Amino acid sequence: MSKVFSLTQFHENPAVIAWWRARMGRALGWQTPTRRRAILALSSCVAGVIIPFSILTERKVLSVLSDGPAMGAIILALFAILWLVYHAAARFSTLPAMVRRHPQLTLHLLYWSFLIALIVSAVVIFIVGRLNLGLTVSGFGAAIIAALVIAIVGTIVLWLVGLLGLTFGGGLLGAIIYIIVAAIILMISDRFVPGMKVNGFTGAIVAAIAIGVVGWIVTWLLGLIGITV
Repeated sequence: MSKVFSLTQFHENPAVIAWWRARMGRALGWQTPTRRRAILALSSCVAGVIIPFSILTERKVLSVLSDGPAMGAIILALFAILWLVYHAAARFSTLPAMVRRHPQLTLHLLYWSFLIALIVSAVVIFIVGRLNLGLTVSGFGAAIIAALVIAIVGTIVLWLVGLLGLTFGGGLLGAIIYIIVAAIILMISDRFVPGMKVNGFTGAIVAAIAIGVVGWIVTWLLGLIGITV
């Protein structure tokens, strides 16, 4: 067991550390804590934002977007993911034991969970758009971008609502308030996604209800085959 641990944690092996110090001592001495943090921050931005955005652009995944605000929403989403990863790393010692033991597996599970949730949301929006229930989408690519933008805008709006100390409550009144907030989120998102068109506030209300109903049906069908979203 100890041999496996020393192999998987080779960067903590005293022999490895001594080897690096003997050959890279001067370079390591230059890397003060401030400089290391700056290098890590820059590298994280490149690996977590610039490279993924470039890949999406080269593969024409973002071809549905044609204006600056929509591109900005995608970049904001990438930075949000990077921010979450940073805070998880900063609080690594407080994370559940299973996550600490299997961090890579946890990241893979989170990635695939996010991807499945995004695709399911896009399918729901695509169906609602094809049925012309308050909104329309130009294609499935636009539906994916719309799902992502709606998630970002929704998170921001709900965060602001929370800051104001407002709650939706329960019962019929709570449901009505929730639908109105969802409609506002759709109308805001409409400005960022050229491939999606919301037909005014009434259309946004209809779309919010339709997305809720279709989403429930899709989730229920997935539950029948053992997929929980």
